[in-house]
Amino acid sequence: MKASPYMVRSICWVIFTMLQGVTYAGVTAAASGPRAAVEAAVRASAETFAALDCAKVNDNFAPGARWIEASYPQAADAESASWCKQARAASVQMTFDLHDFNVQVDGRVAWVTVVVEGHFHASTPEARALLARDAQDPADWHTTMIDSVVLRRIGRSWLIVLEHRSLIPAKSK
Repeated sequence: MKASPYMVRSICWVIFTMLQGVTYAGVTAAASGPRAAVEAAVRASAETFAALDCAKVNDNFAPGARWIEASYPQAADAESASWCKQARAASVQMTFDLHDFNVQVDGRVAWVTVVVEGHFHASTPEARALLARDAQDPADWHTTMIDSVVLRRIGRSWLIVLEHRSLIPAKSK
């Protein structure tokens, strides 16, 4: 069964989000306020995921974390790390531009909605397969997504407990 482009992009986002916590594990609410720390954690996740830093792919998620992207909720676990390693080997390239953050914090829980402009490059057959692109599709493309992320402060780190990604159809933009 071939994965849909939506599913592949969703998996990319999940991996991306998983990576955020490791980079910003030391960011505390006291450093610049809890909203800034939460936004920094989400941004760090995006950057780490785009870099396909597979060693850190799951470090951003709390135990039992779930993600949803064109699917039923799934565990954020080693399967995402496996996809990351495959994407790195296939020379997948991604960048994410995050904007229009809406961050709410209530004690040790935070929720975020953010617009994510994803830019992808898949020049090899393996990369196209991982990103559910057909051979005749352009190697470079852009998509807009909305991410909803729930985080929990555990110790000094904001860790993701739930992430949900929705692709925005081109006609809706």
